Amino acid sequence: MKHVIIIGAGQLGSRHLESLSLLASIEYAVSVVDPSLSALEYSRSVYNKSATEASPNTKYFSSI
Repeated sequence: MKHVIIIGAGQLGSRHLESLSLLASIEYAVSVVDPSLSALEYSRSVYNKSATEASPNTKYFSSI
């Protein structure tokens, strides 16, 4: 399994996360790290809008 880490969940990080949500693969795990809880919530909402059942598992963290 490949693990992708996105550091920074603002506008750019959320765009990367949205693209990853379109991968129909369980071979990826995605972690998003940002100290801003509002940025994490924003990226979670962006992901949830485009994710499907086949999208990678995603976890959100406020610190490494």
